[in-house]
Amino acid sequence: MVPMEIKQKCAQYLRVSSEEQVANGYGLDVQKEKNNALATLKDFEISDDCIYSDEGLSGTLPPDKRPQLKQMLEDAEAGKFDTLIVYKIDRIARDNYITLGVVKRLTACGVKLISATEPFDTSTTIGNYMVQLLGATAEMDRNNIVERTTAGRKMSAQKGTWVFGSPAYGYKYNKETQRLEIKEDEAKWVKQFYEWLVYDQLPLREIAHRANELKIPTQETGPSSRQTTTGLWYPRTLGRILSNDTYTGVKYLGKYRKSPRNFKMATDPKNMNPESEWVAVSVLPIISEEMYLSSLRQLKRNSELAARKKIRDYMFSGLLHCSDCGYKFRGGFAKPTSKTANGSRFYLAIQSGRESKLADSKKCKYCGSVSESRLMPIWYALEKILLNPEIVFGKLERHASQNTDESKQESLESVRLKREQLDKDRQRLNIAFIDVGSIDSREYKTKLKIIDEKLNLLVQEETNLVGTLLSKEEQVDGKVKLKKLFKQYKKNIENASYEKKMQILQIFVNSIDINLANNMATVQLNFANVNVLKDNPRGGGPSKSSPLIMSVPTITSKEIALAEYPTHSRYYIHSHTVRTATEQLSKKKSKRMKIMVN
Repeated sequence: MVPMEIKQKCAQYLRVSSEEQVANGYGLDVQKEKNNALATLKDFEISDDCIYSDEGLSGTLPPDKRPQLKQMLEDAEAGKFDTLIVYKIDRIARDNYITLGVVKRLTACGVKLISATEPFDTSTTIGNYMVQLLGATAEMDRNNIVERTTAGRKMSAQKGTWVFGSPAYGYKYNKETQRLEIKEDEAKWVKQFYEWLVYDQLPLREIAHRANELKIPTQETGPSSRQTTTGLWYPRTLGRILSNDTYTGVKYLGKYRKSPRNFKMATDPKNMNPESEWVAVSVLPIISEEMYLSSLRQLKRNSELAARKKIRDYMFSGLLHCSDCGYKFRGGFAKPTSKTANGSRFYLAIQSGRESKLADSKKCKYCGSVSESRLMPIWYALEKILLNPEIVFGKLERHASQNTDESKQESLESVRLKREQLDKDRQRLNIAFIDVGSIDSREYKTKLKIIDEKLNLLVQEETNLVGTLLSKEEQVDGKVKLKKLFKQYKKNIENASYEKKMQILQIFVNSIDINLANNMATVQLNFANVNVLKDNPRGGGPSKSSPLIMSVPTITSKEIALAEYPTHSRYYIHSHTVRTATEQLSKKKSKRMKIMVN
C-alpha cells in the first residue's frame, strides 16, 4: 500500500501601503491571487486561518509595530505552518536589516520562505544569498522613492502648493488652486482659543472644558479618512492648535526633524533642521505672529506652574533669573531655628538635571540665594501699577502712536503686485521652454530658480505685513481685556492673601532678572496685547512679551539684618515686628521704581 503524501501547510503574508497600491497597482487582492496560484502549483495546503495581512503600514516598520507580521512570526514558532509565501520580498520589509531578522526567525523554526514573483528558496544556500540581494534592492528602491518624493514636495512647496497633508482646524483645501482657504466658522474659534490662552491665561484643560460646554464643533473628517471623532475637545488637541505656526500665515517644509505634537517639540532647537533647509509656503493668516509667540510663551508658563506634589507655594516661582548668567532661581524653605521663629522662603540659583547637561551652563560669581523678603518691593511696585493703571496705559499709548505706519497697506499692495508679475514671468518661461522650445533646459532651470527665490522673499515680506496689520486689531481687543483684568484685581489687592499675590504676579509679570551685586530687579511686564518682537520668531520663540520694563530696587542683606537685629537691641525682635519693618521698607523701596518702554 502506497503511503499518502502529506501536503505542506502554507501561510501567506500580505502588506500594502496606500502609496504603493496607487503607484504599483499590486493591492492585497492581487498579492493573494498570485500567492494562491503558486500554492496550487506546488500542491500546498491553503488555509484562510494562515493569511496575515497588514494594510496601510510602511515596510520600514519593525515586526512589533505590524500586528499581523508579529502574529505570523508567533504562529511560525508555534509550528502552525511549514512554508510562508509572499508576493515579493519587499512585502516583508523595505529595510534589509528587518528582512534578514524575519528570515532568520523563520529559518530557526523550520519555515521555508518563497516568493510568488522572485526565484529564491530559503532552504538553499543560493536562496539565502538571493534573499539578501533582493532585500538590499528593496531598501535601495525605498530610499529612491523617498528621495523622489522629498524632491517633488520641495518643488511643489516652492510654487506655493500645500504639501502637508490634511489642513489644520480653521482651514480647508482647495483642489483647484492646491492651496488652503480659511474656513470662517472654524477660524473664529481658533482666534477664541488663542485669546483664552493668552488673555485669560487658562490652562489647556480649562479651555477644553469651555469648548465642550459651548459645544464648539471639532474638525470634520473626510469620508475616506480612517480617523473617527468623538466630537469632544481634548487638551492635547488644543495644544497642537495653539502651537501650530500655520495660523500665522507661513508653514515651513523641512523645518522640523519630527512633526511637533506639542509646544515643547515646536520650540525645541534640537528638533529643528538648519534654517537653510526650510521652504516657506504662504497661507492666509488667522492670527498674528505676536499672538502665536505669546501662546508659546503662555504654554511654557502653564507647564512650569502646573500643579505638582509640593509642600508650599512660592510667590516668585518660575519668574526669577540671574541678570548676568541667566540661571533660574528655584524656591526653598529655611526651617525655623527656634520655637518662636516661623521659618522663611528663599530662592536659590540652581539648574534642573536637563539644564545641567549643557556645556556652557556655569553660574556666575553673583549667583546665590536671596530671601523672599528682599524681593517684596517688586510686589508693592506691581500693586502700585494695578491701583493706578494710568501709569502704564499712557506709556503704552505713546509707544503705539510712535510705531504706526500708514504706508503698510500700500506696501502690502505693492508686494502682491510684484508677486503677480513674477507669476506671469514664470508662465512665460514655461511657454518658452515647453511649448516653443526657444530656450534649453539649463537656461530654463537657472531662470526658474531666480524667480522662485524672489517669490519666497516676497511671500515672507507679505506674511510679515499681514501679521502686523492683524496684530493691530488684536491690540485693540487686548487693551479692552487688559483694562477689565486690571479692574478685576484692583478691588481686593491691598488685602490679598499670599496665594492671591502669587496668582497676580504670574498673570502680570513675564520674568524678573535679579542683579544681586547691585540689589536691583528688572521686571518684564506681561501685557500680551502690545507684543514687540526683538528676535527671529521662527528660530524657537521670543524673548520679550511687552515693551514695558519695570526697574525696582530690592532690599539689601544688611537692611534685612538690621530689621531682624537692630543696633539698639541685644536680641532678635519679635517676628511680627520684623514683618512690619520689612513691609514698610519694601513700600519705601517700591516708590523708587521706574517704568520704561523697551
